[in-house]
Amino acid sequence: MDLSYIWYNLIFNPMNPNRLILKGHFLLIVIVLGLSACKTALIPVCDISKSQNPPGTVELAPNLFIDKTEITNENYREFIYWTRQVYGENAKEVHQIYPDTTVWDELEGHLEAIASKYLH
Repeated sequence: MDLSYIWYNLIFNPMNPNRLILKGHFLLIVIVLGLSACKTALIPVCDISKSQNPPGTVELAPNLFIDKTEITNENYREFIYWTRQVYGENAKEVHQIYPDTTVWDELEGHLEAIASKYLH
């Protein structure tokens, strides 16, 4: 007898009183096997390692990412200039594009000169 025939009769035979219990166990086995296939990357759709990268980045090493495109200081200054021209000097959008320089206050050293000259 074929093994699939035995499984079919155990699970779907209406005369079997344990049919519902076996159906539940069979479903549990199918779910566990499906999830383990996802974990071992047998099913490429379930590969979650790539989806954990931040958007627009490339992974160099574990937990080390860089942007796909390089942005130079000149490009960023052009972006700031464009934003000022479009929204105006005192607009909320202009103030949001500047980095937060207050984080430097916690660092030791003479960083006042850097903070005063940064992006000016």
